[in-house]
Amino acid sequence: MRNIDKYKRVRLSKTGMESWFSINLTYLSFFVNMASIGYCMLSSNTNAALAGLLMNYAINLSSDIIEFTDSVTRFQAQLIALERIYSFMNI
Repeated sequence: MRNIDKYKRVRLSKTGMESWFSINLTYLSFFVNMASIGYCMLSSNTNAALAGLLMNYAINLSSDIIEFTDSVTRFQAQLIALERIYSFMNI
């Protein structure tokens, strides 16, 4: 029964950290998008193609950041699993 409680504690901690990290990434993408919107609205540059390109890349950048961090997290979890397998082989 104690092992189940430990598992629940670890799972709850993992879920909480993932949520916290997701919120921070959302804030980061929000600030990037607001900076690009502010530049497009307040800049004296009237090139509509440049503004559209900037907005397109700003929107895609936020999803790219989230995908990159998810892939790095999955890779790190796979490395930890590999380390565990290696230590079990040495026992």
